[in-house]
Amino acid sequence: MGFAMRSLMQAGFKEVEGIDVDRSQAEFCISKGLKVALVADTTQFLEAHPARFDLVTMLDVLEHIPVDNQVPLLKSLLKALTPGSKVIIQVPNANSPVSSRWRYNDFTHHASFTENSIRFVLANAGFVNIHVPGAGRLGRPPAKLWTSAARYGLRRWLVNWWWRQVLQAEVPGLDPSSIPLGLNLMAIAETPQQVPV
Repeated sequence: MGFAMRSLMQAGFKEVEGIDVDRSQAEFCISKGLKVALVADTTQFLEAHPARFDLVTMLDVLEHIPVDNQVPLLKSLLKALTPGSKVIIQVPNANSPVSSRWRYNDFTHHASFTENSIRFVLANAGFVNIHVPGAGRLGRPPAKLWTSAARYGLRRWLVNWWWRQVLQAEVPGLDPSSIPLGLNLMAIAETPQQVPV
């Protein structure tokens, strides 16, 4: 619906373009004055625009692509990016305690990802310096529970603590602090300085 595009423009990006395969979303964005193209095939569009983009965000998209087409799509994205540029991808997180619901709540989802599988598809497409933020120590639970926000924070802390205990019990030797547990997983990757042709 153009939310990311508007945020990028507010952050100072000058040339912001979008593509979508969904006519209603593309038309909505266009009606709001955003530069959006309706495309029939994202891979073909990217291949027709080599070394054109300095940054691409692919938020809540990759999970809708059939698994066999994910690496080829990302390879075409790599070629559409300029050398040394970045892609930011958001996908459903298979590590989340509610990952099954998040994965199967939308019938058009083909996959969800762990920090390892998102690194795998990006690396196999040719991306480098792949970073998946979100893991880390739990820290201390909220202590002042007289606000609803603090009580919500405590529930989240307890669920994350419990889920990490389950992961550690099921996968001996695993460091649960290395696993991001949020609903979505973010990955940031770069193109090599020399993008393959």
